[in-house]
Amino acid sequence: MSPRSIAAAQLTVDGGETPLAELHSPAWLTPAQRAILHQAREQTRISATEAGSIVHAHRSPPCPRCARGTCGFTSSDGTDALKRLRKRGLVRRVRAGVWEPTAC
Repeated sequence: MSPRSIAAAQLTVDGGETPLAELHSPAWLTPAQRAILHQAREQTRISATEAGSIVHAHRSPPCPRCARGTCGFTSSDGTDALKRLRKRGLVRRVRAGVWEPTAC
């Protein structure tokens, strides 16, 4: 195996390889991540609290605190979700609590 193929692929559990380009495609995103990106692209920006509300809306069973409108974890959960999207190069942080989609 050449060094180039090692750098361009991720090993799978069964010993196969998946091209890195496929790992960054939207098909590999969770429904909540796709919803966050969709809203961020429509609004051009998204807050961590909005992203967290999306994450909580996709939970099963639903977050009971969100249903009461008293959930204090939406911002931190949204920040975590946005950081995972940033690792894939799909969003960037504009300032504390505000993110925007990248050009890809």
